[in-house]
Amino acid sequence: MDLASFFSLPAAPPKSKSKGKENAKSNKKAGKRGSKSTKKGSKAAAAATPPPALTLEEATALLDAGLASKFSGLEKDVADKKARLDEALQSGGATGKKQRGRKAKGKKKQKSSAAAPEISIKYKISDVTGDEHAVQLKSCGVLRSNALRPTLSRPAMIRFADPAVRATTSPPPDGPLGYLYPQVYTVTIQPSEEANRTEEDVIDCHFYGSWATQMSDILRIGDEVSILVNCQNIFASDSGPHKRCICVGGPAEFNGKQVQFEDDVQVKVVSYPDLASGRSARAVEIGIDKDTVGTIPAQHLPVSDPYKRKRRSAWEPDDAKKAKKSGYQYTTISDLPALLSESDKPTANVYAVVLSVSPPRMTMRGEWCVSLSLFDESCDDGAADAVVLNAFNSDPARLPVALRAGDVLRCHRVGVQTWRPPPKWDDKKAEAVEQEAVVQLVTNKASSFVVLSRPPAGTADAEAEAAKVRGEKGALDGWTFFSTAKDSFSFALSDADRVRKLWAWAATTLADAGGQMDKDKQFSLGQMNDEFERTATVVDPTTVSGDLTCLVCSVIKNADVGDGSAPYGFLRVWDGTGPSKSDPLPLESLPARDAVARGDPGHEAMTAVYEANKGRGRPNPPSLAGRVVNVAVWEAPHWEYVTSGWMGNPSVGPGSWVRLRNVWDGDVVAGPQSGTQPDADKLRMLMMHGKTALTPLPGYSREVADLLEEHTKRVKEGAKFNPDCTVFDPSGSNVPDKPKAAAKPAKGKRGGRGKKNSAADSAPLISCLAEALGEPAGASFTVRASLLSTTPYLNPDADDLDLAQLMSNAPSSLGGAGAGDEFEWQFSVKLADDTCEVPAVIAGADGSRILGDPNSLFSSSKPQRNKARADAAAGLRDALGEDKTWQMTLKSASVGGVKVFAIRATEGWERVE
Repeated sequence: MDLASFFSLPAAPPKSKSKGKENAKSNKKAGKRGSKSTKKGSKAAAAATPPPALTLEEATALLDAGLASKFSGLEKDVADKKARLDEALQSGGATGKKQRGRKAKGKKKQKSSAAAPEISIKYKISDVTGDEHAVQLKSCGVLRSNALRPTLSRPAMIRFADPAVRATTSPPPDGPLGYLYPQVYTVTIQPSEEANRTEEDVIDCHFYGSWATQMSDILRIGDEVSILVNCQNIFASDSGPHKRCICVGGPAEFNGKQVQFEDDVQVKVVSYPDLASGRSARAVEIGIDKDTVGTIPAQHLPVSDPYKRKRRSAWEPDDAKKAKKSGYQYTTISDLPALLSESDKPTANVYAVVLSVSPPRMTMRGEWCVSLSLFDESCDDGAADAVVLNAFNSDPARLPVALRAGDVLRCHRVGVQTWRPPPKWDDKKAEAVEQEAVVQLVTNKASSFVVLSRPPAGTADAEAEAAKVRGEKGALDGWTFFSTAKDSFSFALSDADRVRKLWAWAATTLADAGGQMDKDKQFSLGQMNDEFERTATVVDPTTVSGDLTCLVCSVIKNADVGDGSAPYGFLRVWDGTGPSKSDPLPLESLPARDAVARGDPGHEAMTAVYEANKGRGRPNPPSLAGRVVNVAVWEAPHWEYVTSGWMGNPSVGPGSWVRLRNVWDGDVVAGPQSGTQPDADKLRMLMMHGKTALTPLPGYSREVADLLEEHTKRVKEGAKFNPDCTVFDPSGSNVPDKPKAAAKPAKGKRGGRGKKNSAADSAPLISCLAEALGEPAGASFTVRASLLSTTPYLNPDADDLDLAQLMSNAPSSLGGAGAGDEFEWQFSVKLADDTCEVPAVIAGADGSRILGDPNSLFSSSKPQRNKARADAAAGLRDALGEDKTWQMTLKSASVGGVKVFAIRATEGWERVE
C-alpha cells in the first residue's frame, strides 16, 4: 500500500455524470483484461521499486506530517463546500422540474441573476458525485453492517508506515475521518426497491463517535434507513463503484482545532427490533438528528460481551462413567493434508494441545474470533508443524476457551482447508516474497469443542506430574472442562485416557523440547535500548521486535482512555536480563503506585520464580536481578483478556508467566493526545497491538526454565539485585506465604550511644530496606542502614545546631521555652542500604534513645542545659553519615492510605562495626 495514498484523500471522480459512467465501464473492462498481467508483474514491480526502510522515528514524523496535511486539506474542503452551500441558499434556487417551470415563466425577472447558483439535491445513490449541495436518500435497505469497533490506534498507524507492513497488509477501512474519532460504525446501503436500482446504487455510510454508538444500537442488516445530509458529509472513498461515501460525526478535535460533521443531518430508521424469543417485533420508526443522537435506547438485544459474562458453573460429561469407547474417529495433525485430496470440503475430529492463543476479538462483521496454534504427537518438529485453528461465532460461548499453553482441545466437525499467508518482506531481496500455502482448521455451524485444563501443579517438575497423570484411571476428576455444548456433551472413558496421554506428552515436551518460539524472532529485555527516555542521543528508539517470554510483575489501568491515542493500560514485565533497575511508572496515579507497593518485582513475581524453581534443582535467590519494563496495551481485547479473563476465567495478573508474540518497543505518553506531546514527556516501552498474541505459560515450560537458568547463572556471577525488588529469606522455605518479617532483637544490657550492646545469643533475622518496601504495612523488621540526613534539614557540622527544629512543640529557638513546658522529638531521617533509600520517622521516646531527653535542653540550670545540648548535638553527629551503619528496628504503618516507616530505637538501636 502506498503511504502517500494512506495519508491523502483519493482524487475525485469525473464531474460529468455521463463521462463518469463511461470511464467506470472502460476501467472495469481494462481491469479484467489487465488482472492477469498485474498479478504476474507484481513481484517484479516490488523488486524494481522496493519501499524505503523507515525507522520508527521517521515513520512517526511522516505520520504526523501526513495527518496534519490531511486535516489541513479537510478544513479547506469543508470551508469551500460551506461557502458554496451558503451562496446557493442565499440565491434561493433549486434544481428540479417545478423550479425550472417557475423560472420559465419569470425569465425577464431573473435575467439580472442568471449567474446565481442553484441548489443541487441528489436523490439516487448512483448520481452522487460530490458536486451536489445535498443528498437525500429515501427507503434504503442495509446491505452490510460492520461491527462497532475502535478506529486505528496511533501505534497501528505508525506500523503502516513500515514498508514491510505496507507490502503485506492494508489498514482497516475506517473511512476518511477515522483519524479524528475513536470508533466507527459502517453500513452499506442500497435502494429497497429492486426495480429502481442498479449495480452502482450502493454507498458506504461511516458513523463516528456518538453517532457510531447510536446507529450500532438501532441498525441491523435488513432494516431500512432514509438519510439527508449536505455536501460537507460527502467524501471521496477508496471503495464503491463511484468512489464516494457519506460520513457523519459529532464534535472532534485535532491539534486543538474543533470540527464536526452533523449539521443538517437527518436520519430515519425503520427497525425491526429483536425479541428474547428470537423473533422480530413490528417495525419501529426512529428519527435522529444532532439533538437526539445518543438518547435513543437500543432496539436490538445487546451483543454478549464474553469479558463481562460469567461462564456456567460446570459442564457435565453425560456418559464419562458409562461408555468405555468413543464413537468418533480422530485425525492426527500430520494426517490433515491427506484429507484435502479426498474431499472438496473435508471435516475432521481432532485431539490436540494448545501451543499459543490470541485474545478473542470481534471481527468487522460482528462475529467473535479466536485463533489457537495446536500440535500433537505426530508433529515431528514440534511447534514448526503446528496447525492454526480459526474459530468464528456470533455467540462467544461457542468459542473454545484455553487457559494456558498445554491445555488439551477436542475439536469435532471442524473444516480443513489450505491458506496462503500474505507475502513476507525479505530484507535481503528487498521485496515481498510469496509464502507457501499451509493447512489450517476453521469452524462451521456444526463444530463443537471441549477444552480440558488441569489445575496448576504445586511443583514445576513436569516429569513427575506427567507420571502422576499417566497413573490415573477412570474419569477426569479434578480437571476443568470448558465445552461449547449447551447442556452436556459425550465423553467416554477412552476420551479420558486419550486426554491424560496427550497432556502428559505435552507437559514433558513443553518442559524439555526447547523453546517453542522462533529463535530468529525471539528477544530479551536486555536487548532494549537502556535509555528509556527520549533524548537527542536516541536516533532510533526501536531496538527490539518479535517474541518475548516474561513474567508479569504488575498490571496498571489507565484512566485517560477515550480518544484513541492512549493505551488502555500497562503491564510491567521482567525476564532477568538487562540492568538491574525498574523503568519509571507509566502513570503518576494512586493505582500505579499501589501496583508496585510490595516491590517491583513484587511478592507475586517472587513466588512465581520460587514455584518454577521447584523440581529443577535451582537455588532460590533472595531477590531478582534485571530490568522491569512497561508494556503498553493498545487494543481493547488484549486489555479485557488481561484484566477480566475470558467468560469468567482467571485473568492474567502479577506472577503470570506469559509469551508475547509480535511486540516492539517505542515511545509513549500515557495520557490523551499522546501524539501531540513533546518528546521529553515520553517513555520508551514495549507495544502490544492488534497482531500481538498473548499466551499464559505453565511454570514448567522450557521457555521459563531457560529464562530462570540464565538468571541463576547471572546471580552466581555476582550480578547486582534490582533495588526495587522485594526480598525473600533464602534460608527459609522455598515459597513463603509472605516475605518473613524481621524478628525482634534479643534484649541485652543497655549500652551508651554508639556502643555495641552485649547482645543476644540468638541473632535476629536481618532484612534489607527493599524488603521493607515490599512488605504490606504493619510489619516489623530488623535492618542495618545508614542515616544520611534529617528533615527538617540540619547540618551536623554546624557550630550551633538549632535542635528545636527536630521537636514537635518546641519554640522557634532553644531560648524561647517557658517554665513547665513539655517537649518531644519528632523528625524524619533518610535511611539507606545497598538496596534502596527509605524515609523514616523518629518520634517520642525513640528520639530520646538517640538524642537524649529533650526537656533537659530547656533546664533552668545553665550547666545542665549546656551539657544536654552538647550531648544531643554529639548524638546527632554520631548517628548521621553514610559511612556509619546502625542495626535498628523498623516498623511500617498505613497513614491515610500511604505506607510510612518509623524507627523504634527503644526496641533496637546499636552501632554495627
